[in-house]
Amino acid sequence: MCAHQIGRIFRERELGRRFSVQARSAGMKRHDTESVVRRQKAIYQEIVGKTFNYCCDI
Repeated sequence: MCAHQIGRIFRERELGRRFSVQARSAGMKRHDTESVVRRQKAIYQEIVGKTFNYCCDI
């Protein structure tokens, strides 16, 4: 079933083109520099906050 659907993408050019456009758009949003920096900063702040709170509870 999955192989059949993959084959459709290659046989039906318009379907493949739509998938390509949508995938590119999703990738550009997901890997936008500002978004990545914002997510990384939040992760680092969470780690540092937990580490700091853990160290200070002693």
